[in-house]
Amino acid sequence: MPVTIESIEKLLKYKYADTIADQVGFKVSELHEKIKSHQKAAGGSQFIQPIKLSLNGGVAFSNETDLPDSATAALDNFKVTTKNIFGSLMITLKALRANGTAEKIVNLLNTEMDDLVRSVRFHKARSMEGMESGVLATVGAAVTDGNAITVGDTRLLEDGMVISLYTGTTKKGDARIKSIDHAEKKLTLDATVTVAKGDVITNVNSLGQEYTGLGDIFNGTSTIYGVDRKNYNRLVAYQKANAGAINDIMILDAIADCEHKSGTTIDFINCSYDVISKYVDYKQKNSVNVATMDIEGGYKSLSFNGLIPMVKSRFAAAGSMDLLDTSVFQMLHLGKPGFVEGKGGILVDVPGKAAYVGTFADFSELYCSVPGGQGRLTGITAAQ
Repeated sequence: MPVTIESIEKLLKYKYADTIADQVGFKVSELHEKIKSHQKAAGGSQFIQPIKLSLNGGVAFSNETDLPDSATAALDNFKVTTKNIFGSLMITLKALRANGTAEKIVNLLNTEMDDLVRSVRFHKARSMEGMESGVLATVGAAVTDGNAITVGDTRLLEDGMVISLYTGTTKKGDARIKSIDHAEKKLTLDATVTVAKGDVITNVNSLGQEYTGLGDIFNGTSTIYGVDRKNYNRLVAYQKANAGAINDIMILDAIADCEHKSGTTIDFINCSYDVISKYVDYKQKNSVNVATMDIEGGYKSLSFNGLIPMVKSRFAAAGSMDLLDTSVFQMLHLGKPGFVEGKGGILVDVPGKAAYVGTFADFSELYCSVPGGQGRLTGITAAQ
């Protein structure tokens, strides 16, 4: 029996639907694995989360006649909107005819699914550590009708990504990254572009559309989840710039500052690659073994003080360390990730092409109920 688009539709609907939903949420990153146990289903695209910003002031040690007046905790509302992650799965008629048997079609679909899952995981992981703005890099020098541009940082970019370039909020065009020279911080594109110094790069069409990530948690006194942090110092995360030579006391002091400020309990340390190397070197210089520990998702990490996992992240800025209480983070989901099914089914004709395309959708958001209880050290240098 020949394989048809209708039979592929059934495979996508009944064989792959649950599988892909599970896979895109597995092995995203160490941070995601730590947080994903705190998942919450959404009843709509926006959550209204009441937050308490102080103690109840109506509590006191007093005599039996001078009772304290009512002074309930200060309240406000976080407005948390789920973000949209879309991915495309394309099947051409040529591929369908060249792989005409059921076994070959399944192998073809497995390959396409693996590529889709890997890409979704990558974007979820980097967005969790990025910013809602979606800005991944800034153009370092003007280019006129060229296919190579320099950027300030390449850590959030990857070969094969389709990027959009903007001056402010004005889109200047799209291009695909053919290759990245990380040492020279240079991108080679598949199309010519004209850009100015300071223009910004996002994933395709993603300006202002990404997760409220760690970059937003540590973005000074800006608004977060619709609340102006200038009105509530309790929402401003602890930060220390120019932290200096790495050592255990530096980390312990920063943890204490975070926990004293908001009553959080730091249980996860997220570091750049170079900071992990500097920490190992510090331990070795002091003839101390570096302990390791197993963490969620089958990962292994360094252990700080024998209790807190210290992991390396390719998306963390050089010289940085984030101190997090993951118990106050959640991954919020609107429905289950999967393929969008319209009136014509999952696969629809691509105009002007002999191909069919299916759209994968994941509506989710990273949420932190106590942004002021987190900490970041930057400017970490090697041990003396």
